Amino acid sequence: MKIIDRYILKQFLVSFAFLLVALTVCFLIVDFFSKIRMFLSNRASVSHILRYFYYLLPSIISHMIPASLLLSALVTFGNFSRFNEIVALKASGTSVYRLSLPILIFVLLATPFFFLFSEYIAPPAKDKADRLLSVEIKKQKMPGSFKQNQIWYRGNEGIYVFRLIDPKTLTLYGVTLHILDHQFHLKSIINAERAQWRANRWELDRVQIVSFSEENRILISIAPTIAAPISETPDELLMARKSPDRMGFRDLYRYVAKLKDDGYDTTPYRADLHGKIAFSFAGILLIPIGIIFGIRAERSGGLAQGMTLGAAIGFSYWLLFALFLSLGRAGTLPPWLAPWLSNIFFAFLGLFFARRIPT
Repeated sequence: MKIIDRYILKQFLVSFAFLLVALTVCFLIVDFFSKIRMFLSNRASVSHILRYFYYLLPSIISHMIPASLLLSALVTFGNFSRFNEIVALKASGTSVYRLSLPILIFVLLATPFFFLFSEYIAPPAKDKADRLLSVEIKKQKMPGSFKQNQIWYRGNEGIYVFRLIDPKTLTLYGVTLHILDHQFHLKSIINAERAQWRANRWELDRVQIVSFSEENRILISIAPTIAAPISETPDELLMARKSPDRMGFRDLYRYVAKLKDDGYDTTPYRADLHGKIAFSFAGILLIPIGIIFGIRAERSGGLAQGMTLGAAIGFSYWLLFALFLSLGRAGTLPPWLAPWLSNIFFAFLGLFFARRIPT
């Protein structure tokens, strides 16, 4: 049986490697042609374009892994069924479940490595790709950065620090404004619970102002609401916001813990945090479905139809995952549950089809 296990695993790994490369290349080609007008209008050099897609590559690969696992299982068992190898092995007393075992073990062992790749290599690389696209290709300013679980922004009036930016309500939370003069001397420090964009300007709520005079005197005042002395628009400040897909699991976990300790609403970030874990199990859930439809492919219209069905199954998983994740971010569903609902659905779907296939 060891020889058969090695044979099955070899066929699966060859298909997986080929499909992972093929899907990644297809994605790169589509993405390149969708951005070619932008590259030309900004006169991007060949070096800039190559570096951009080089940094983007790990993120693409991490998203293509589940689809590659699904389709490679479908192709492998579809070919076994096509050449009657499944029939021969079943006649010798080997069940379909036993034939699936080497692939399932490989995916179980490989899933932690896929997770580490997706959460510790892909996010920093994507962050570099986004910065290269904005700064070096589009020639935009990137005065902001994300460090120490805070957003730091070098503005026209000084240095601004925020705990959290809500792009839906255009609200900044945990605001500290370091106002500087033209000689970069500190004029005042303004602390506010939040800043909200109202009537085309930022307004600060629950404010404490620490002013420094030329006579080295310090004046402290408190106000319920004042107009913020900054001229940046929400779009400019949002450029400094680091999205969860550019943060690894550890960085996002620390950020969520810090926001929670400070009393801010972490619902969208908690949904993304659980989504990172849930998505890493996609391959384990899609592999049995790929095996089942691979075995049925020859009797249901051939391998080409099976591949089409496999692609439809993969697309439906991403669709459901994105839908439930959005509901979790919005708070409609519990953020710890929403990203797992697509996994639960496909787990039951796999069990449903597995019980109806002759072993």
